[in-house]
Amino acid sequence: MQKLKYCLLALLWPVMNGLAQTPPQQIHAISIGEKLPDIVLTNLYNYPSSSVHLSSLKGKMVILDFWSTWCGSCIEAFPKMHHLQKEFDGELQVFLVNTFAGDSIQKVKPFFQRRSAGTGEKITLPYSLLQMPVSPYFPYRFIPHYVWIDKSGKVIAITSQFEVTSANIRSALTGNTTGIRTKKDMLDFDNSKPLFVKGNGGNGDEFVYRSVFTNYIEGLGNVGGIERTKDGRITRLYQVNISLLDLLRTAYPGKLELPANRIIQEAKEANKFRYGSTEDTLLYTNACCYDLTVPPATMKEVELFMQQDIFRIFHIRVKNEERSMPCLIIKLAENNASCLTKGKRQEIDIAKSSLRKYLQNQPLTILAEILNNHVATQQMPVIVSDDVRQHIDLDFPPGFDTMSIETLRTFLINAGLLLAQEDRKITVAIITD
Repeated sequence: MQKLKYCLLALLWPVMNGLAQTPPQQIHAISIGEKLPDIVLTNLYNYPSSSVHLSSLKGKMVILDFWSTWCGSCIEAFPKMHHLQKEFDGELQVFLVNTFAGDSIQKVKPFFQRRSAGTGEKITLPYSLLQMPVSPYFPYRFIPHYVWIDKSGKVIAITSQFEVTSANIRSALTGNTTGIRTKKDMLDFDNSKPLFVKGNGGNGDEFVYRSVFTNYIEGLGNVGGIERTKDGRITRLYQVNISLLDLLRTAYPGKLELPANRIIQEAKEANKFRYGSTEDTLLYTNACCYDLTVPPATMKEVELFMQQDIFRIFHIRVKNEERSMPCLIIKLAENNASCLTKGKRQEIDIAKSSLRKYLQNQPLTILAEILNNHVATQQMPVIVSDDVRQHIDLDFPPGFDTMSIETLRTFLINAGLLLAQEDRKITVAIITD
């Protein structure tokens, strides 16, 4: 019997030894135009099964949405992805793919529950956690990151969140992806090191002083920071893919600490300094990279360096003036100040995703700040009447962000507040040649 046992082991040994010596499958990053290998998403929730072979989904377009719990832009895009899934139901399947070891179901499930309680938005899309083995197929540096796969299992686009739109999906379903911008993350870029030094973002040489100004650079993301010596003096300031207006705000902080509707642009190329949404094409056309390295300096000295550099490139400066102009003045109604605070603790929640947006025991200046960013009042400064010092409680109605000026006035009147138009002399910032 013992002899038979050894004979069986001898027969099995070549097979076992052969399996042990089979070289592991080589994984390479999948480029646009390539067919997917047999990739499996595991730890899958909100789906009929706990795993899925992507190759089994042929017949539908698939979008892999790479995200994490700490990525605010990723979470903010979820409602849009839910809407697109419903719009193209039967033709599209979205998977939320998380490749971060810290985002286990024990963390993600309560995270989603808290978000649902606060915003009323439930996560119904399939999501796949702990997908570290999938990362080498789809390397990225910045999230959210979207991989588009057509009905035949071929990668047809790799994009940021800005390209994931109904129009682009409709085009992709017909086989047309020519107008869809490709996201190109520069994987070896280190934002803790200066641009162009030792190949970091390009070629460069060693230096003692350097000021670099470029147009928008694809693949570097949107980062910025300040490096200091031990005694607090600044040796480097960098802002990567920032709007020109925000660059001006850094260079002229005292002069531009004003709402956008109190910034007057009188430069010949004023359009370059438009304050646009980050989802606007201005992100690409009106953005720049600025990297300043100096011997240890104070912030005031660094601001002067920046002002000089901006003048060299754009021939503009910023100044403050007192100008008389139409303003919207917040006043308390004489006989119906129902919004006056009941005296509870000071709170504020005006987050876009919150079900209830409100001010509690807040000064009217806070309401003025909110209204200065309101769509209907952005072209006219909102200020508080000089004689008003009281605090208020105020609940904002649904759709507040998009109210017309007439509807806004009616809402405020019902709360005991008036929004009157008057000419006032106020401080403004002028961007001028």
